[in-house]
Amino acid sequence: RSAPYSATNVKKFTDLTTICKSPKLFCKFTKLLSVAAMSTKLSVHQPPEIPERTAAIVWPSIAQFRLGRAIGQMAQLPWGIGPIFTLGKLLVLLMIPVALVLYLAKFLPGLCRRYRVTTRRVIIEGGLRHRELASIAWGDFDSIKVHYPPGAAWMRAGDLVLYRGDQPVFRLPAVPTPETFRQICVKVRRTTLSFEETLERLHQAGTATATKSG
Repeated sequence: RSAPYSATNVKKFTDLTTICKSPKLFCKFTKLLSVAAMSTKLSVHQPPEIPERTAAIVWPSIAQFRLGRAIGQMAQLPWGIGPIFTLGKLLVLLMIPVALVLYLAKFLPGLCRRYRVTTRRVIIEGGLRHRELASIAWGDFDSIKVHYPPGAAWMRAGDLVLYRGDQPVFRLPAVPTPETFRQICVKVRRTTLSFEETLERLHQAGTATATKSG
């Protein structure tokens, strides 16, 4: 029977997609690492790293386009008869073909974008091959806020802005249901940084043990 801190058992817990859904699993993993720190020797020259795994992917809404946000602004025009028959809703009905074109435009090679959350960073990808355009590591910012450009809120979309202190350092425009996606990012970031801290302690303990043995 393998030891509870064996490499095989540790590997089972490296998928943050599963761990983020189970606080008990994360607690179990941190306890496992604590035992490993006291019971194993790690390489002095190779600090442990969390493997990069995808936790979530989201495609921006048509609110990423100026015309898409304009449709959202039109929809909020209040003039009309009662709350149902308004000028804004009439204009939205007329703009359905335009909205459909904008939706299809999201998948054109030059306009295609998507946002990927991994165990190490947040990535903006572009093109049909999902080429990396920009990224930021979890440790390079402190907080995440949602900004709603005019017209975007009506489409249930908003910009996720990542801050280091008071300075914005990264932006994900037109994220659908942005508050839900923000919570995912917060949870993955918290879990990842906790993992990195625990793995660093594990590495330091292994280094100290190796030094004493030497």
